[in-house]
Amino acid sequence: MADPLANWHSEVVAAFPEIGRLTTPWRWSNAGADDLGQWLLGAREALSKGLSIDLRSCPNRIFWHPIGADTNATITEQVRVQFDISRNSPNESILIVGDPIRAGSRHDYASRAAGVSVVEPVDFRDIVNAAENMDGLGGNALLQACIAFLIQVMTNVYGDRLQQRIQSIQADRNRTPPTPQELAAIALFNQGGYPQAIEFLKSMAADRERRIYRHSAFNIMIEALTIASGGSTDLRSAIALLRERNRQAGRIVPSKAVGSTLLLKGLEAQHVVILDADQPGSAMSRQHLYVALTRGARSIHIFSRRPTLPG
Repeated sequence: MADPLANWHSEVVAAFPEIGRLTTPWRWSNAGADDLGQWLLGAREALSKGLSIDLRSCPNRIFWHPIGADTNATITEQVRVQFDISRNSPNESILIVGDPIRAGSRHDYASRAAGVSVVEPVDFRDIVNAAENMDGLGGNALLQACIAFLIQVMTNVYGDRLQQRIQSIQADRNRTPPTPQELAAIALFNQGGYPQAIEFLKSMAADRERRIYRHSAFNIMIEALTIASGGSTDLRSAIALLRERNRQAGRIVPSKAVGSTLLLKGLEAQHVVILDADQPGSAMSRQHLYVALTRGARSIHIFSRRPTLPG
């Protein structure tokens, strides 16, 4: 059982009295956004006192986008806003703060927004599960497991269509020649093992009609399969080893990334897009809201149902 966290005011400050506070928000000042830095100082004070903040009170840096009843329209607007930032500031980084609980919603956003990658949790839980499902398999069973994995990390997999094409090509009923991806799938289908699985995954990634949006997850699976194909260890052990190595080495975060406040805490970017700050049932706490607001040095785009938060 983990030790309880110390209470800041009753335990930490009582033992180590505060000797002063920094009053110059240097990160924002250095980015030429003094107005945003000063606003965030005021927001921190207000939130610490249990007060609400008005997102309309810093119009040059904070942009409020109301969430309506149409979910698809909201997602379309979120992607459009992120694209506009990328177009207007092509060399600047963006962090997108998504649902803290439902990782699938963050994955869905990344699958819709070209150029955005997912920041993965250090335990790679679903990827470890995918590797365990592949462990010891070969042939069609391994192909099925690879397709299931790709659906989690790549757009336009179309697994059912691919399997129909394999059957058609194998039976010499195809009217069009097989693609490199289909040939790689057939090589795996015909009693292939981990080397053929690696070639199939890489071939799918090379197809311009598809796009990987979970690069870290894809890469760690390729590396695990490569280790396991050497015969010195099984796939289950290889993925566990790589997970622990990545846990120690830390993460490489792409310039456009989506994650939760927990995953993005401590990371910095020029811009931040907060996808849903007051989601019913899982609205951001004051602490998480402040973490999200302070990820962007130059602009904050925040989607919520009302312009004053917390509601």
